[in-house]
Amino acid sequence: MNSDPCITLQHLLEDRHWEEALNQVDKLLQANPLAAQLHLLQAQLIQLQDKETTYSLEDAEEALKRASSLDTTYFDAIVELMHFYDAVCPNPQKAMKYANEVKVLAQKALSEAHTILEEQVETHT
Repeated sequence: MNSDPCITLQHLLEDRHWEEALNQVDKLLQANPLAAQLHLLQAQLIQLQDKETTYSLEDAEEALKRASSLDTTYFDAIVELMHFYDAVCPNPQKAMKYANEVKVLAQKALSEAHTILEEQVETHT
């Protein structure tokens, strides 16, 4: 395997070696505990495990919450939390809470994009 841990992880994900990828993410998290993307990936990989592991769905939930708390605008983490509470561990109230957060972030992004486009149009006219 490659000595670069990120390249190694990329290959493991491409080859769908979920358990090994999860182990690699754990190593990367030790070195980068504030990386929201790694916490999200950890949660996703925990959910992909098809056999008994040392992780539980509660661990996946905590990783998702960590990802969204490290970056409160991390759209993918909030969408994943919404899905988690909608389909994985059903909790309609929590699913709706995160659905509302997704809606607010999406509306903000659309508004910002609209403003940028308006400025570009004004610049070119």
